[in-house]
Amino acid sequence: MKKSIALILSIVMLALSVFTFAGCRKLDKDYTGTTLNLYLSDMPTTFDPMKAYLDNSGSAILSLIYEGLFKFDEDGDIVNGIAKSYKWISQDDAKNEYILEIELKDTAWSDGTSVSANDFVFAWRRILDPSNASEAASMLYQIKNARAIKEGQCSKYDLGAYPVDNKVLRIQFESKPNLDLFFNYLASPALVPMRDDAVDKIDEWDTQSSIILANGPFYLKTFNISDGIMRLERNQYYMRDVETDVMDKYVTPYRLVVNIGLKTVVNKDGKSQTVEYSTGGELNAYLWDNGDLKYYGNIYLKDRNNFTDKAEIVDSLSTHTYYFNTKNKLFSDPKVRQALSLAIDREDLIKNTVVFGKAAGGIIPSKVSATVDNDKKSFREEESGTLISYNLDEAKKLLKEAGVSSGSFSITVKKDDEASLAVAEYCKAVWEKLGFKVEIKPLGYFTYSSQSLGYDNMLVDFFTDCYNARGESISYSIPVENKEGEVTKTQDFKVDGYDVIAVDLQQQNNDAFSTLAPFSKNYSGGSFDLSVQQGDYVPITHCTGYDSKDYDDLIQSAFEETDLAKRAKILHQAEELLMQDMPVMPLFEYQNAFVKSKDIKGLSLDWFGDSVFTKMHDKTFKYDPKDKEAEDTIVAPVVGTEAAK
Repeated sequence: MKKSIALILSIVMLALSVFTFAGCRKLDKDYTGTTLNLYLSDMPTTFDPMKAYLDNSGSAILSLIYEGLFKFDEDGDIVNGIAKSYKWISQDDAKNEYILEIELKDTAWSDGTSVSANDFVFAWRRILDPSNASEAASMLYQIKNARAIKEGQCSKYDLGAYPVDNKVLRIQFESKPNLDLFFNYLASPALVPMRDDAVDKIDEWDTQSSIILANGPFYLKTFNISDGIMRLERNQYYMRDVETDVMDKYVTPYRLVVNIGLKTVVNKDGKSQTVEYSTGGELNAYLWDNGDLKYYGNIYLKDRNNFTDKAEIVDSLSTHTYYFNTKNKLFSDPKVRQALSLAIDREDLIKNTVVFGKAAGGIIPSKVSATVDNDKKSFREEESGTLISYNLDEAKKLLKEAGVSSGSFSITVKKDDEASLAVAEYCKAVWEKLGFKVEIKPLGYFTYSSQSLGYDNMLVDFFTDCYNARGESISYSIPVENKEGEVTKTQDFKVDGYDVIAVDLQQQNNDAFSTLAPFSKNYSGGSFDLSVQQGDYVPITHCTGYDSKDYDDLIQSAFEETDLAKRAKILHQAEELLMQDMPVMPLFEYQNAFVKSKDIKGLSLDWFGDSVFTKMHDKTFKYDPKDKEAEDTIVAPVVGTEAAK
């Protein structure tokens, strides 16, 4: 596979400018906004909701900068996000015509442009575009023509979702929908709105703070990879009438200074001190003890036992999972994959390595409800229970039956993920005792700048690309510019395909289907080349290469079943089959653990276990009117937006 990093997608680049939005009040002595220093996660490598499902580093940030039509409250119930109301336009059983309209609230992007119905349509078309790979695609398949679009049978512009006007989104369904289920999907972090004039600007738009637009409570003001600092500032247009509402009506903090753990400057005893460590966790442990961190999440691995009684611990919707490349001859026999799973003592892994986690009982996290209309019982407990066990003797027996006594393979992990590296070391030690030779391959990212476009920190994420390459090697040709911004040569890279890859599998909603469906080739969400396939849809298997007709049939039956209780039983059967065939090996469910300063008030949590900072404040904070940097300004709007015009 060859990947070319394009630099210029538009002919004309206009200069971006910093300006103060007319009519917005300046901060004054009565201003109560807080600047908070935080640590949330490891280094995020994308701010694109369509891609951020492989590791949990980005979810804590994405939840702050994007908001969909609906969202989950702390208990997992659906509440309104941008959706104001909805009504049926048609419910005609005879004609099989079901049309719904959703009215949007008045809110705006971080550049002042209104969030429109078309922003949702653009985002959904993008997910369904056959040239894009997105495991979120199946969540849209209730919409008319959605599945046909993904399969290349019609244009993305045929999607049965379109704007009636700026604030009204009309949705036509393929058949009579279950609205509880559909709204559950619309609350997914993957189905938030997107702006075409940002996404279509350059390939690396999702790493450029001057391009990324936010419709949530905060926007990304700066993201300096080399310094390890990310600054999120209040989106002053979020749900707010700028003419009448006070600045902090819906969002209390003015700025979140997020340390991403590479390098930073801390204040100690009134002196400025630069501190560098090899891992973000070690640095942030230092900052918590000696600096001015007000919130410390993703606690340094070696310090976790010291925080078990101090930290607030909440279950998350992320399962650390190993994906096998089943096209690798060593992993072609399910008995080998089962043996490798049986050899791992997950309780021991949690106790002595991860600390903040729960042994996985299957691929569906324990917080997921039995059905979307029954949140009193979890899917995990309802029927299947625990589908994964530890039995070293059985592991050795299965390997003997498979005729495998040795072999070499690698575990690919995200380079900056401290927990992933430690877990890989644990599994490597166990598997080498079985006779295998195991190599750990950390994959990071590459950053470069474009003088001609005026962007820094343009980022190529080798880890995510390795996953999306579906076990094949991938080559890069990255342009290198001279001082004048002219491309004079290219820098070439090659990333080998993976044998085993460590993924933080994100549950996107409160329904097991969206996690189980992508392992069926008919719901994998994979991209394909229409020109090569000559317009004929050829289903693409999951990135593991897993291909099971029995599994495909179960997922199709679940999709067609309208009775939620019957549907849940089918999904349980699908999960059981998946765990028997073991193309993926769930290890543990993450728990989000954090400590916060006693001065912090107003912090809450969402159902995904992420912290919600919109009403958080520091009771010791005092605004200094001399702080010119704390004036509310709009920074670098995307050219072509209403505000820029």
